[in-house]
Amino acid sequence: MKPFVSSEQMLALDRELILAQKIQSFDLMMRVAQAMSEVLLSRFRSESFHILCGPGNNGGDGYCLAHFLSKAGREVSVESLLPPQTEEAKRARDLLPAGLFRSPTRTKTVLVDAIFGLQARKALSPALSEQIRQAIRKPFFKVSLDLATPGFSADLTLTVAYPKISFLEPLERERLGEIVYVAEFFPKTNSSIYAIEIGDFQLPRRPRTSHKGRFGKLGVVGGSASMPGASVLAAEAGARIGAGYSTLFFSKGSQTKLRVKDASFIFKSRWTMKDILSQTALVVGCGGKPGARFKVLKLQTPMVLDASALSEASAADLK
Repeated sequence: MKPFVSSEQMLALDRELILAQKIQSFDLMMRVAQAMSEVLLSRFRSESFHILCGPGNNGGDGYCLAHFLSKAGREVSVESLLPPQTEEAKRARDLLPAGLFRSPTRTKTVLVDAIFGLQARKALSPALSEQIRQAIRKPFFKVSLDLATPGFSADLTLTVAYPKISFLEPLERERLGEIVYVAEFFPKTNSSIYAIEIGDFQLPRRPRTSHKGRFGKLGVVGGSASMPGASVLAAEAGARIGAGYSTLFFSKGSQTKLRVKDASFIFKSRWTMKDILSQTALVVGCGGKPGARFKVLKLQTPMVLDASALSEASAADLK
């Protein structure tokens, strides 16, 4: 899992890395941009790149990215929507020859948004909004560096090291497209919110002499006459990902019939809290509420709660 970080936390990680490795901020900018260029070069074999740069260090990342892409022999054009204001951005812009500052000339172009990124932004002026609108009007594949500028919906977001808390905002998360992490050499950090990765679902190799009794008991408490399928799928998934025992404790077994003869899990329509307490982990509320008798928040067992189960548990445990 990857921790979500705020822009302030990311700046602190920048400073920590700079101090630990005794490098300049510009050196770190170059390393990040090189990592971004490697992703783009591997994904786009023949396209040209047009990079929109802003005034801060996100714009600096864009100028450095243009440097590496051009150095790799790719056709690159750059557009400064606002003049650079930080020392790093000015230094990055000076890396580029004047010939790169032009409009894109090819239809097969990747458009890169390096305008603002995570830096604070005020409401865009009408003139700048129109500039951006004109720049993104063509049907190019769109890439954003860390966070899309207002009006820009990315097909791909290259984010540095960690997902950002701003990604969770409703207006932002629909404009991210695919998310790829780059420059994963930053210091480790913690958070109260984590993003799940594919690697989190990879099970360790098990010894050939192992047996089901060594891999825990998963209990799925849920299901209803109208929605039995969710609980069945959860219990089957538990069995398939490696739980030693996966048991479906059906919430309302007397009201429905299930065909479970081909299932990999144990099915129980009648059960007690003693059965529940014997489980290693629980999934509660899939397809139906567990009932008021089920005091979820009083259990010490690790569990995943469906939203309906969470609301019912909160109400029941307050009584």
